[in-house]
Amino acid sequence: MISLLVCAWIVWNYRDLFYSILRIKPGYVIILLCLFILVQLVNGYRVFMIVRFFGAHIKTFDWICLPYITSYLNYLPVNAGSGATAVFLKKKYNLPYTKFVSMSGALLLLQMFCFSTSGLLLMTFIRIVKGHTNGYAVMVLLFIATAVIGARFVPVGFVKGESRVSNWIKSALTGFEDLRKEKSLLLSLMLNSYLQLALMGLTIYFTFMSLGLLVDYLDGLLLGIFTSVSKYNFLFPGQLGLREIFIGFVTKMVQGSFNDGIIVAVTDRVISGVATIFLGNIFMWMIIRRIED
Repeated sequence: MISLLVCAWIVWNYRDLFYSILRIKPGYVIILLCLFILVQLVNGYRVFMIVRFFGAHIKTFDWICLPYITSYLNYLPVNAGSGATAVFLKKKYNLPYTKFVSMSGALLLLQMFCFSTSGLLLMTFIRIVKGHTNGYAVMVLLFIATAVIGARFVPVGFVKGESRVSNWIKSALTGFEDLRKEKSLLLSLMLNSYLQLALMGLTIYFTFMSLGLLVDYLDGLLLGIFTSVSKYNFLFPGQLGLREIFIGFVTKMVQGSFNDGIIVAVTDRVISGVATIFLGNIFMWMIIRRIED
Protein backbone atom coordinates (compact mmCIF):
# COMPACT_ATOMS: atom_id res chain seq x y z
CA MET A 1 0.00 0.00 0.00
CA ILE A 2 2.80 2.43 0.92
CA SER A 3 4.57 1.59 -2.34
CA LEU A 4 1.43 2.27 -4.39
CA LEU A 5 0.85 5.59 -2.63
CA VAL A 6 4.43 6.69 -3.33
CA CYS A 7 4.05 5.71 -7.00
CA ALA A 8 0.75 7.60 -7.24
CA TRP A 9 2.39 10.70 -5.71
CA ILE A 10 5.25 10.52 -8.25
CA VAL A 11 2.89 10.10 -11.21
CA TRP A 12 0.63 12.97 -10.12
CA ASN A 13 3.33 15.48 -9.23
CA TYR A 14 5.65 14.76 -12.17
CA ARG A 15 3.12 13.84 -14.86
CA ASP A 16 4.34 16.62 -17.18
CA LEU A 17 7.86 15.18 -17.15
CA PHE A 18 6.70 11.75 -18.31
CA TYR A 19 6.20 13.02 -21.86
CA SER A 20 10.00 12.99 -22.14
CA ILE A 21 9.91 9.19 -22.09
CA LEU A 22 7.82 9.15 -25.27
CA ARG A 23 10.53 11.10 -27.10
CA ILE A 24 13.34 8.63 -26.42
CA LYS A 25 15.02 7.44 -29.62
CA PRO A 26 14.71 3.70 -30.39
CA GLY A 27 18.50 3.37 -30.42
CA TYR A 28 18.70 4.29 -26.74
CA VAL A 29 15.89 1.88 -25.90
CA ILE A 30 17.86 -0.92 -27.55
CA ILE A 31 21.03 0.04 -25.64
CA LEU A 32 19.16 0.09 -22.31
CA LEU A 33 17.50 -3.26 -23.04
CA CYS A 34 20.89 -4.79 -23.88
CA LEU A 35 22.35 -3.47 -20.61
CA PHE A 36 19.35 -4.87 -18.72
CA ILE A 37 19.97 -8.29 -20.27
CA LEU A 38 23.68 -8.10 -19.40
CA VAL A 39 22.85 -7.28 -15.76
CA GLN A 40 20.51 -10.27 -15.63
CA LEU A 41 23.22 -12.50 -17.10
CA VAL A 42 25.59 -11.34 -14.36
CA ASN A 43 22.91 -12.11 -11.77
CA GLY A 44 22.30 -15.52 -13.32
CA TYR A 45 25.97 -16.42 -13.35
CA ARG A 46 26.08 -15.59 -9.66
CA VAL A 47 23.37 -18.22 -9.09
CA PHE A 48 25.43 -20.65 -11.17
CA MET A 49 28.51 -20.10 -8.96
CA ILE A 50 26.53 -20.58 -5.74
CA VAL A 51 24.84 -23.77 -6.95
CA ARG A 52 28.18 -25.16 -8.14
CA PHE A 53 29.66 -24.38 -4.71
CA PHE A 54 27.16 -26.82 -3.18
CA GLY A 55 28.12 -29.58 -5.60
CA ALA A 56 25.19 -29.34 -8.01
CA HIS A 57 25.33 -28.54 -11.71
CA ILE A 58 22.62 -26.15 -12.88
CA LYS A 59 21.69 -26.16 -16.55
CA THR A 60 22.60 -23.08 -18.56
CA PHE A 61 18.98 -22.44 -19.52
CA ASP A 62 17.94 -22.39 -15.86
CA TRP A 63 20.56 -19.96 -14.55
CA ILE A 64 19.89 -17.62 -17.47
CA CYS A 65 16.11 -17.65 -16.84
CA LEU A 66 16.03 -17.49 -13.03
CA PRO A 67 17.02 -13.79 -12.63
CA TYR A 68 14.09 -12.67 -14.80
CA ILE A 69 11.66 -14.80 -12.79
CA THR A 70 13.16 -13.59 -9.50
CA SER A 71 12.87 -9.93 -10.55
CA TYR A 72 9.31 -10.46 -11.78
CA LEU A 73 8.17 -12.17 -8.56
CA ASN A 74 9.87 -9.47 -6.45
CA TYR A 75 7.18 -7.07 -7.68
CA LEU A 76 4.72 -9.03 -5.54
CA PRO A 77 3.98 -7.69 -2.02
CA VAL A 78 5.99 -10.45 -0.33
CA ASN A 79 9.13 -10.06 -2.50
CA ALA A 80 8.70 -13.71 -3.47
CA GLY A 81 11.52 -13.93 -5.99
CA SER A 82 14.36 -15.26 -3.83
CA GLY A 83 12.12 -17.75 -2.04
CA ALA A 84 10.79 -19.07 -5.34
CA THR A 85 14.35 -19.48 -6.64
CA ALA A 86 15.32 -21.47 -3.54
CA VAL A 87 12.24 -23.70 -3.92
CA PHE A 88 13.00 -24.31 -7.60
CA LEU A 89 16.62 -25.25 -6.89
CA LYS A 90 15.46 -27.60 -4.14
CA LYS A 91 12.94 -29.32 -6.38
CA LYS A 92 15.02 -29.45 -9.56
CA TYR A 93 18.55 -29.94 -8.20
CA ASN A 94 17.94 -31.16 -4.64
CA LEU A 95 19.81 -28.13 -3.30
CA PRO A 96 18.90 -27.68 0.40
CA TYR A 97 16.61 -24.68 0.81
CA THR A 98 18.35 -23.47 3.97
CA LYS A 99 21.78 -23.58 2.34
CA PHE A 100 20.75 -21.41 -0.59
CA VAL A 101 18.94 -18.94 1.68
CA SER A 102 21.99 -18.83 3.96
CA MET A 103 24.34 -18.16 1.05
CA SER A 104 21.94 -15.53 -0.33
CA GLY A 105 22.13 -13.69 3.00
CA ALA A 106 25.92 -13.90 2.94
CA LEU A 107 25.91 -12.59 -0.62
CA LEU A 108 23.83 -9.60 0.48
CA LEU A 109 26.47 -8.73 3.09
CA LEU A 110 29.24 -9.15 0.53
CA GLN A 111 27.49 -6.98 -2.04
CA MET A 112 26.74 -4.26 0.47
CA PHE A 113 30.43 -4.21 1.36
CA CYS A 114 31.43 -3.96 -2.33
CA PHE A 115 28.83 -1.28 -3.06
CA SER A 116 29.55 0.88 0.00
CA THR A 117 33.35 0.78 -0.28
CA SER A 118 33.16 1.45 -4.03
CA GLY A 119 30.88 4.40 -3.33
CA LEU A 120 33.26 5.83 -0.72
CA LEU A 121 36.26 5.52 -3.04
CA LEU A 122 34.35 7.02 -5.95
CA MET A 123 33.06 9.95 -3.87
CA THR A 124 36.60 10.63 -2.68
CA PHE A 125 37.82 10.65 -6.29
CA ILE A 126 34.94 12.91 -7.39
CA ARG A 127 35.75 15.25 -4.50
CA ILE A 128 39.37 15.50 -5.67
CA VAL A 129 38.54 15.91 -9.37
CA LYS A 130 35.33 17.97 -9.25
CA GLY A 131 35.47 19.52 -5.81
CA HIS A 132 32.03 18.43 -4.60
CA THR A 133 30.59 15.64 -2.47
CA ASN A 134 27.73 15.01 -0.06
CA GLY A 135 28.34 14.51 3.63
CA TYR A 136 25.07 12.65 4.26
CA ALA A 137 25.80 10.17 1.47
CA VAL A 138 29.30 9.58 2.83
CA MET A 139 27.84 8.90 6.28
CA VAL A 140 25.33 6.39 4.87
CA LEU A 141 27.99 4.50 2.92
CA LEU A 142 30.42 4.61 5.84
CA PHE A 143 27.72 3.23 8.17
CA ILE A 144 26.96 0.37 5.77
CA ALA A 145 30.63 -0.51 5.30
CA THR A 146 31.30 -0.40 9.05
CA ALA A 147 28.22 -2.53 9.81
CA VAL A 148 29.21 -5.20 7.28
CA ILE A 149 32.82 -5.29 8.46
CA GLY A 150 31.57 -5.54 12.04
CA ALA A 151 29.29 -8.44 11.11
CA ARG A 152 32.38 -10.29 9.92
CA PHE A 153 33.54 -10.64 13.54
CA VAL A 154 30.17 -11.56 15.09
CA PRO A 155 29.96 -15.27 16.06
CA VAL A 156 26.78 -17.01 14.91
CA GLY A 157 26.03 -18.09 18.48
CA PHE A 158 26.10 -14.46 19.62
CA VAL A 159 22.76 -13.76 17.92
CA LYS A 160 19.94 -14.79 20.23
CA GLY A 161 16.21 -15.17 19.72
CA GLU A 162 14.00 -16.90 17.16
CA SER A 163 12.44 -13.91 15.45
CA ARG A 164 12.44 -13.58 11.67
CA VAL A 165 15.18 -10.96 11.80
CA SER A 166 17.44 -12.87 14.20
CA ASN A 167 17.03 -16.09 12.21
CA TRP A 168 17.93 -14.25 9.01
CA ILE A 169 21.04 -12.75 10.65
CA LYS A 170 22.15 -16.16 11.93
CA SER A 171 21.55 -17.69 8.51
CA ALA A 172 23.52 -14.93 6.75
CA LEU A 173 26.44 -15.21 9.20
CA THR A 174 26.51 -18.98 8.74
CA GLY A 175 26.62 -18.55 4.98
CA PHE A 176 29.36 -15.94 5.28
CA GLU A 177 31.47 -18.33 7.35
CA ASP A 178 31.11 -20.95 4.60
CA LEU A 179 31.95 -18.36 1.97
CA ARG A 180 35.13 -17.27 3.75
CA LYS A 181 36.46 -20.82 3.56
CA GLU A 182 36.22 -20.80 -0.24
CA LYS A 183 38.51 -17.94 -1.26
CA SER A 184 38.12 -18.47 -5.00
CA LEU A 185 34.33 -18.26 -4.78
CA LEU A 186 34.57 -15.20 -2.54
CA LEU A 187 36.80 -13.43 -5.08
CA SER A 188 34.57 -14.48 -7.99
CA LEU A 189 31.45 -13.14 -6.27
CA MET A 190 33.20 -9.86 -5.50
CA LEU A 191 34.24 -9.47 -9.14
CA ASN A 192 30.68 -10.32 -10.13
CA SER A 193 29.39 -7.54 -7.86
CA TYR A 194 31.82 -4.98 -9.28
CA LEU A 195 30.81 -5.94 -12.82
CA GLN A 196 27.18 -5.46 -11.84
CA LEU A 197 28.02 -1.99 -10.53
CA ALA A 198 29.80 -1.04 -13.76
CA LEU A 199 26.78 -2.12 -15.81
CA MET A 200 24.40 -0.24 -13.51
CA GLY A 201 26.54 2.86 -13.97
CA LEU A 202 26.31 2.50 -17.74
CA THR A 203 22.55 2.02 -17.48
CA ILE A 204 22.09 5.24 -15.51
CA TYR A 205 24.51 7.09 -17.82
CA PHE A 206 22.67 6.08 -21.01
CA THR A 207 19.29 6.75 -19.39
CA PHE A 208 20.41 10.35 -18.79
CA MET A 209 21.69 10.53 -22.36
CA SER A 210 18.41 9.19 -23.78
CA LEU A 211 16.56 12.06 -22.12
CA GLY A 212 19.01 14.70 -23.34
CA LEU A 213 20.44 15.26 -19.84
CA LEU A 214 24.18 15.76 -19.44
CA VAL A 215 26.05 13.61 -16.93
CA ASP A 216 29.44 11.92 -17.09
CA TYR A 217 30.07 8.24 -16.43
CA LEU A 218 31.53 8.80 -12.95
CA ASP A 219 28.31 10.45 -11.81
CA GLY A 220 26.32 7.72 -13.52
CA LEU A 221 28.38 5.10 -11.70
CA LEU A 222 27.77 6.81 -8.36
CA LEU A 223 24.04 6.85 -9.03
CA GLY A 224 24.28 3.19 -10.05
CA ILE A 225 25.87 2.37 -6.70
CA PHE A 226 23.10 4.06 -4.74
CA THR A 227 20.50 2.42 -6.97
CA SER A 228 22.03 -0.97 -6.15
CA VAL A 229 22.02 -0.18 -2.43
CA SER A 230 18.37 0.89 -2.53
CA LYS A 231 17.21 -2.49 -3.83
CA TYR A 232 17.93 -4.13 -0.48
CA ASN A 233 14.68 -3.38 1.26
CA PHE A 234 11.81 -5.56 2.37
CA LEU A 235 8.94 -3.06 2.56
CA PHE A 236 8.62 -1.89 -1.04
CA PRO A 237 7.87 -4.67 -3.56
CA GLY A 238 10.33 -4.36 -6.44
CA GLN A 239 11.48 -1.07 -4.79
CA LEU A 240 8.41 0.57 -6.35
CA GLY A 241 8.55 4.27 -5.54
CA LEU A 242 11.57 3.97 -3.26
CA ARG A 243 14.15 3.75 -6.04
CA GLU A 244 12.60 6.71 -7.84
CA ILE A 245 12.68 8.94 -4.75
CA PHE A 246 16.16 7.69 -3.87
CA ILE A 247 17.64 8.50 -7.28
CA GLY A 248 15.88 11.86 -7.22
CA PHE A 249 17.69 12.88 -4.04
CA VAL A 250 21.03 11.35 -5.03
CA THR A 251 20.98 13.14 -8.41
CA LYS A 252 21.25 16.42 -6.50
CA MET A 253 24.63 15.19 -5.22
CA VAL A 254 26.02 15.24 -8.75
CA GLN A 255 24.83 18.78 -9.38
CA GLY A 256 21.61 17.64 -11.05
CA SER A 257 18.01 18.32 -10.05
CA PHE A 258 15.51 16.20 -8.16
CA ASN A 259 13.19 16.31 -11.18
CA ASP A 260 15.96 14.97 -13.43
CA GLY A 261 16.54 12.10 -11.04
CA ILE A 262 12.84 11.25 -10.90
CA ILE A 263 12.39 11.12 -14.67
CA VAL A 264 15.61 9.10 -15.11
CA ALA A 265 14.46 6.60 -12.47
CA VAL A 266 10.99 6.33 -14.00
CA THR A 267 12.48 5.81 -17.48
CA ASP A 268 14.71 3.04 -16.17
CA ARG A 269 11.71 1.56 -14.34
CA VAL A 270 9.51 1.56 -17.45
CA ILE A 271 12.09 -0.08 -19.71
CA SER A 272 13.36 -2.65 -17.21
CA GLY A 273 9.86 -3.24 -15.81
CA VAL A 274 8.31 -4.02 -19.19
CA ALA A 275 11.23 -6.33 -20.04
CA THR A 276 10.99 -8.03 -16.63
CA ILE A 277 7.26 -8.66 -16.85
CA PHE A 278 7.41 -9.85 -20.46
CA LEU A 279 10.46 -12.11 -20.16
CA GLY A 280 9.67 -13.13 -16.58
CA ASN A 281 6.30 -14.53 -17.61
CA ILE A 282 7.74 -16.34 -20.63
CA PHE A 283 10.64 -17.91 -18.72
CA MET A 284 8.44 -18.83 -15.76
CA TRP A 285 6.05 -20.66 -18.07
CA MET A 286 8.95 -22.45 -19.78
CA ILE A 287 10.54 -23.52 -16.49
CA ILE A 288 7.21 -24.76 -15.08
CA ARG A 289 6.75 -26.82 -18.24
CA ARG A 290 10.26 -28.27 -17.85
CA ILE A 291 9.57 -29.22 -14.22
CA GLU A 292 6.30 -30.90 -15.14
CA ASP A 293 7.98 -32.84 -17.94
